[in-house]
Amino acid sequence: DSHYISLAPIRAGDSYSAWSLVLSMPMSVISQKANESQKISLIVGIISLLILIVVLVLVASSLTRPIVKITNSLESLSHGKITDDLMLNLNTGDEIEAMAKALNRSLEGLNRKSKFANDIGNGLLESKLELLGEDDALGQSLIEMRNSLKKAKEDEQKRAADDKKRTWANEGFAKFADILRQNNDDLQKLTDIILKNLVKYLDGNQGALFIISDDEKKEPFLEVASIYAWDRKKYIDMRIQLGEGLVGACALEGESIFLTEIPDDFVTITSGLGEATPNCILIVPLKQDEVILGVIEIASFKVFEPFEVEFLEKIAESIASTIASVKINAKTKLLLEQSQQQAEEMQAQEE
Repeated sequence: DSHYISLAPIRAGDSYSAWSLVLSMPMSVISQKANESQKISLIVGIISLLILIVVLVLVASSLTRPIVKITNSLESLSHGKITDDLMLNLNTGDEIEAMAKALNRSLEGLNRKSKFANDIGNGLLESKLELLGEDDALGQSLIEMRNSLKKAKEDEQKRAADDKKRTWANEGFAKFADILRQNNDDLQKLTDIILKNLVKYLDGNQGALFIISDDEKKEPFLEVASIYAWDRKKYIDMRIQLGEGLVGACALEGESIFLTEIPDDFVTITSGLGEATPNCILIVPLKQDEVILGVIEIASFKVFEPFEVEFLEKIAESIASTIASVKINAKTKLLLEQSQQQAEEMQAQEE
């Protein structure tokens, strides 16, 4: 074993003899402490390094884990997936948490937009959409699309309603043209069948048709030519002077009268449920070339639409024209009969 030897000269008094103090120690004894300190330092260093690695791994994991979650959510979102499981719940208290909250708001907005788009696709055009903000271009585009579809649907419904009204009116014109053509030789039959079909076609409840008298010796007045589903006792031999009541006012002024607020004691409709005040009364003049020939009055529980009022006013012109023709034919027939009778009387006198 190697030793460490140290010499220290010693001079004893005035002696000329050389003395030395020799110290000899084995090297293993000297280096033992140093080796122990080195081992301790190495162990401490290794432990410190391991602790540092663990800390770094934990810190790195705490930073990368939420970033990985955000990345995964963005990756799924980029492929069109929009579900609630993409929502993140991070409480890191830093910018990463702010990123997660921003992503959550975007997902919520996309979910709302997806539901809104589905509602529009299913025809629920009254569905509402809450925008993420003033700069939400996608949301505003969806709302504009909804509004355009809503307007297109409303326009289509309006066109369909207008077509239905035109079809209803055209069918009515054709129907009453046939009635007028087939019943132009008997005034009583004509007024009865016209009034009955008018009340039914307009979905009314009762009606009356008045014709101005032809008695040239008396002032013109309105007399009942036909009634339908009304109290017949009220109109037996009833005469209305021009300007008297609503019917007389209509005949005098030549303008239609449309009432939707009917006094309780004005008129009643009798049905299987009893008597009740109508909700609507429509009085239209029978006018030909500004000449008033009569008046039609119809009462109904339903309020007539403007197109129905217009229809009756147009039909009234055709009715007036047919009534005028029937009256002329009747007068002509009467004159022919009188002329024939006079001729027969003269012939008899001559004989």
